[in-house]
Amino acid sequence: MEYPIGTESPILDTRDTKFQSDINHNQHSNLNRLLNQRVHETNSKNYSGAKVDYVHTKEIDEFHDKQIRVKKLAHLDIIVPENNSILESLLILNILRIKDRLSYSHQICQIDLTQVKTSDKNNSSSTHEVEVEFKNSIELLRAASIWSKSIESEEGSSSTTNGNHSTETDTKNSGDHLPGSSRKLNHTTNVIDAQEYLVMVDVLLNNVRMLICNC
Repeated sequence: MEYPIGTESPILDTRDTKFQSDINHNQHSNLNRLLNQRVHETNSKNYSGAKVDYVHTKEIDEFHDKQIRVKKLAHLDIIVPENNSILESLLILNILRIKDRLSYSHQICQIDLTQVKTSDKNNSSSTHEVEVEFKNSIELLRAASIWSKSIESEEGSSSTTNGNHSTETDTKNSGDHLPGSSRKLNHTTNVIDAQEYLVMVDVLLNNVRMLICNC
């Protein structure tokens, strides 16, 4: 499926689309080499930026008698240009799955490269998967909540000003204001957290774009 777009975009109509959780062996190898190189570069003595840490784990999923119930909270489909995909791993029951996982940790993100060998009584197969996730979702949601409230404060202040009911605010300490905001927040920490949310999202998107460009 191809669209005349050049950036990541949500798909609003998914009736004729299909999601396939899979990358090929060459893509897996390319990402593995890239991330191993980043581990080496960022852990050198002369490097002063954020490091990339590395963990290699192996897991085995086996049959369980009790069913696992899940509840879908939301669904968002995204089209990625050039037919590349950022994938999530799926849990398959009643068969044996051996997961060989390479985990790379960078700032607030973790990238997992996983080779999954699946076998049952009749046959066996191998697939390759890649995941990108936030390591601390609670911290992300906390910062997102503060950011959302700061936006609401800006909109409320702007509405009041347009209605000729504006009041003077203390603007001496510019460090207590978000860009474009005319309302002073209660604590400098709130400002930092509101801006930190945007930084978190930017870090995640940069990691996703890096994988797409090298997949």
